[in-house]
Amino acid sequence: MSLALQQKDMYCQKKLERIDSIRNFLNVNEKRMTDEEKFQINANLYNEFKLYSFDSAFHYATQLCKIASSIDSAAYMVNAKTKLGYILARGGFFKEAIDSLSSIWIEKETLPAQVLADYYISFGRVYHDLADYAKDDVFSSKYNQIGNELLTESQSYLSDSSTIYYVRGKIALKEDKLAESKQLYRQALEICDTTDTETLSVLLSTLAFIDRKLELNDEAIYYYVKAAVNDIRSATKESVSMRGLATMLYYHKNDVNRASEYINEAFEDATFYGTRHRINVIGTLLPVFVGEKLDIEQVKRQTFQDSFILTSIFA
Repeated sequence: MSLALQQKDMYCQKKLERIDSIRNFLNVNEKRMTDEEKFQINANLYNEFKLYSFDSAFHYATQLCKIASSIDSAAYMVNAKTKLGYILARGGFFKEAIDSLSSIWIEKETLPAQVLADYYISFGRVYHDLADYAKDDVFSSKYNQIGNELLTESQSYLSDSSTIYYVRGKIALKEDKLAESKQLYRQALEICDTTDTETLSVLLSTLAFIDRKLELNDEAIYYYVKAAVNDIRSATKESVSMRGLATMLYYHKNDVNRASEYINEAFEDATFYGTRHRINVIGTLLPVFVGEKLDIEQVKRQTFQDSFILTSIFA
């Protein structure tokens, strides 16, 4: 973990170099590109930014909607608006995300299966995230139910086994079937594409969360560490792994030093990304973790000072 943190700036630099390369290609070739080609390049930039910088990802999502309006294809427009709704939710704009996704006209008979699957999964995740944010016995239950209905709808259009296990695991989790959910997530993890760092992070972080609820603290820490390392290496700023790891170390290992270090990292990442709801959550933990570390350091200094005085007196 410490090695990954030491190399964090290097991983971010690699991402920025990759982004610059795509942007340069677009700037040089844009005038002779078809709208479909422009859409693909802007989609690549959106994918690079969606878990790195909210403002930039939002910009490219809106660009995709503009380009899609020039293409005579419902699939392109649904694809673009789905990405816009997804990124709005990542930034904490849940109402806007739901409005955007609700406005999409879905023709199941004509749209490709992958486009439909992405739409229903993204929409379902928005409601689940809203439920987690609300943390209300009445509204959260309603939001989770809607999210599960949307994920259930997505299964008709899925062919990838890992995604199928993930969707079923997510539904089971929101129904509080922890053992079943854990088994499904582990099945998804075993066969998922490890180069898909976003999916990998979701699976690892959720397994950590499930183990935490099952009070399997050592297992939870193990998965949080793996998720956090994956997030660092993929230059992911919008995540829950570092915050989860810090919380586990603080409350279950009494490791105040590392907990305060990791919660600081989580806060810096959330601020960099522009995630309002993440910043608010971390903001409630930061003073507790860091404050206790400062208290411990003060006690250490006082103990050393007292020891020095006593030693001097005896001398």
